[in-house]
Amino acid sequence: MRHVAMAEAHVWTRGSDLEEPRRRAKRDVVEELRRTRIVGCLRMRAHTARARLLAMDATRAALDAGLEAFEATLDSPHAVDVLQRIAESHPHVLLGAGTANDVRRVSTIEWKGLQFATSPTRAKETSTWMAQEEEHVLFVPGVATPTEARTAWCEDGATMLKVYPTRRETMQALRDVMPEAVLMASGGMQVEDVTEMIGADAHVVVLGSALFDLDDVASGNTRRIQERVRSAVRLAEEAGRKVAERNARRAELWEGIETRDSCAAG
Repeated sequence: MRHVAMAEAHVWTRGSDLEEPRRRAKRDVVEELRRTRIVGCLRMRAHTARARLLAMDATRAALDAGLEAFEATLDSPHAVDVLQRIAESHPHVLLGAGTANDVRRVSTIEWKGLQFATSPTRAKETSTWMAQEEEHVLFVPGVATPTEARTAWCEDGATMLKVYPTRRETMQALRDVMPEAVLMASGGMQVEDVTEMIGADAHVVVLGSALFDLDDVASGNTRRIQERVRSAVRLAEEAGRKVAERNARRAELWEGIETRDSCAAG
């Protein structure tokens, strides 16, 4: 039986509450991410005010082109500011913080308006802190092996796993061991890889520089960013339809056969 392993964590008090229009139950965030399938991830380098404005322009352009889920990495300058501004201007977009593996950084930012956080590692301390202090935020830990996946899913109580770095073989191995796990593919993928990853049973695909090329962001080339977003969304929709048809055929073949609980399998 799945359970959430609780560990002691320091208590950090937050003053502001999440605004109701952006509040979502975590299970709904999981389903919305599965529906949108694509998360755009922006990593910024420069600390200047101009860089912040260019990051805002790139993000808004991507959202206008059809991107419905977006994260900025917490190791980026201006990340929280960009996320908060987008939360105000685009209330229906799913927003998250990436690289949320350092509990010291995670515990000092404002989570108002954000629905999810992702980490490249299991980040147990961060997972525990998020569950206690920001329970409305979906935390997606990173895993790279079946053992890590089972620990995060069965012991930590994760409801989505970030497979990082992602390869088709890794995705298929995790799916074979834990068919019920919800998987987010991340790391080094290009737009054309979306079809393969979703075909390998990734429920969500994170695209970073494949959408937000640093040169395009720095030069304000929002047209190219929008072209990539539209291509990624189209490929995800096409691959999603094929996966749905395949899963329907599988369901017919497996009808009446009891599925196993990976966490109880030992």
